Amino acid sequence: MSDSKNVLHNLPRRKLNEPFVGRNKISSVVLDLLLNNPRAFLIAISGVAGVGKTSLALHIAHKLLDATDASFEVIVWASSKTELVDKRRNVEEIDEAFITKDLEDLLDVIAKTLDINCHGYSVPDKEDKIKSFLQGNKILLIIDNLESLEQDAAAEILRFARSIPFDNKCLVTSRIEIQGEGEHLIRLFALSFEECVELINAEQGKEKIFERLNLDRGLMLEIYHGTGGIPLAIKWIMAKIRATRRKDLTGLIPEILDSLYTAENVLAYCFQQLFRSLSERAKEVLMAMSLLNNPIEIEAIQTICEIETSRLFDALRELKTRSLIEETTNNQVTILPLTKSYASWHLNHRSSLREKLESNYVKIYDTKEYKH
Repeated sequence: MSDSKNVLHNLPRRKLNEPFVGRNKISSVVLDLLLNNPRAFLIAISGVAGVGKTSLALHIAHKLLDATDASFEVIVWASSKTELVDKRRNVEEIDEAFITKDLEDLLDVIAKTLDINCHGYSVPDKEDKIKSFLQGNKILLIIDNLESLEQDAAAEILRFARSIPFDNKCLVTSRIEIQGEGEHLIRLFALSFEECVELINAEQGKEKIFERLNLDRGLMLEIYHGTGGIPLAIKWIMAKIRATRRKDLTGLIPEILDSLYTAENVLAYCFQQLFRSLSERAKEVLMAMSLLNNPIEIEAIQTICEIETSRLFDALRELKTRSLIEETTNNQVTILPLTKSYASWHLNHRSSLREKLESNYVKIYDTKEYKH
């Protein structure tokens, strides 16, 4: 536990070599909800894996901590994930002090931050004691990676977060969308091209990256489109480029992108748990989408999967709430390159399903351009 400007907190330290870039507009929106909207009790940041939900939440928490006037008396950070994958594909374990697997763990993290003695208390008694302390105080509770929990555990934690006394706020990050009365859902999308350039400059630590690495706009666009603008993937690509020690990158970017799409620990970190939680119908729809190019017509998915309209839209809704696809206009959806690669990997391990989907794909190939 730390005390900064009389604000009690247990925030992870900022990494000096991992500067936060972009997201100015969405940061302002979240801060406004936290500071100026008394009816915004819970703010949920959702988005695909690697899009920067944790980084954004931590950035916002430290901005509040650094502010001249303290808006919260206590900031508590809890993580439902036990490990992260860094830009070099290394698995990094999260400090046990932050890990929250269920409501009791969360209550223990809060009690430790507040220096409340709850030793030997039952879970209901811990909850009552903590809520009593929060009455009349202002706390920001941040729960990171909520989707990592079992469904019942996540539901219990959300119940607690929704019941904490008035004037306290809860900020949640999750790959699965969360929204209810008095709650605000913030969808975090991929970086813009300009933000991608800013991130690469930050990764290199120099402003004149283009001249030094011969990265012209075309190569930058290649990286941007190949990663789908996902920060984790961009950082991984830049780490690989630096490792080659090559200044002439001609022909190198496609090779590195291919290695990203087959980097099993990166893909597993991003998608494995979410994929397992999907219904079989949603899995099949996602794998069918891996055969098609963006933007993908819903009609094409229906034809390839041979699925009723109502069932198809149920599956698409399931995929959307898990940030695995995005809706566009004109009855179309899109899928990010990393998501597509993971779905394709699964499809390659299901030979009978792949044969069926590809057979249906061939039937429509000559009539419309649903080409892979």
